[in-house]
Amino acid sequence: MIPRTVLYQARLKRELLEGKFSQSCCRNAFLLGLSVSRKSNACLGIPSSIREQTLLDRMLGHSLPRNLRVENWPGTPTFDLGFRKLVWGRFTRALSDHVRGIGSLHCLKSYLKGIFVRAGYLQDPQSGYHLEIRLRGRNRMKLFRLVAKALRLQFRFFSQLGKAVAYMKGRRRIIRFLHAIEAFHQTMEFEDLVATRNMLELVNRQVNFETANINRSVSAAERQIDKLRRLLTEAEPGVLSDALIDSARARIRFPEDPIGKLGKRFHPPLSKSAMNHRLRRLMDLYRKIFPDSQDELEP
Repeated sequence: MIPRTVLYQARLKRELLEGKFSQSCCRNAFLLGLSVSRKSNACLGIPSSIREQTLLDRMLGHSLPRNLRVENWPGTPTFDLGFRKLVWGRFTRALSDHVRGIGSLHCLKSYLKGIFVRAGYLQDPQSGYHLEIRLRGRNRMKLFRLVAKALRLQFRFFSQLGKAVAYMKGRRRIIRFLHAIEAFHQTMEFEDLVATRNMLELVNRQVNFETANINRSVSAAERQIDKLRRLLTEAEPGVLSDALIDSARARIRFPEDPIGKLGKRFHPPLSKSAMNHRLRRLMDLYRKIFPDSQDELEP
């Protein structure tokens, strides 16, 4: 059985690979993020879970530069290293222009989209909120920091097995990242899931709160009834008035009644404050008659 996170990753990255770019500079930036250089060529870092010839053909038609010649070797799409160096130079100039306040962010978003497809990981939001991108090389690390800063994405970094890892946690930051890479369909699904989880968490907290209150009330009522039974059976004659005896018997007979409803069972009916006063009087007598009792005292 394929893990749920793998399926989620494949669906998200397929959506990004099948996206279209209206400008050639964005296609070049996407290629730069998606590819990695080898000794004599460059290769497209397409995950094996979605590495299909039909998908590659569609990418060549609308996502990759039109003059890009791609070959499969061995089983991995490759292209000329000189073309990648040319794209790298163009992108760094565009990034330099942006740092000086010239140009827009569309190329930076395309680059980020490509590098996420190649080396990114996003946890299935049904399990948690964690995103990371593995980076190799000092230059790539510096470039990624500049791009993330320009797009106002708050990444943190650590090293693992000789690679730098950029990561972020938290649903708001991840939603902002998905917006940045223009994964609009996945963003809407993510936001719907977050809203559903928030609602379920709120309901669970409310249910737990109500359950805890009910359990405390039941426990307190049981302790009070035990004390009233002991008071009726062990107290000396004349200590309890007829009114207190009737109140104790009513509490024992109707343990689930709130105080207001319990008072209405009398003829004539008692107010809530009057019924509460009688029960408090019974507990005061219990403490006086049985001062050595270790039971929890009821108000």
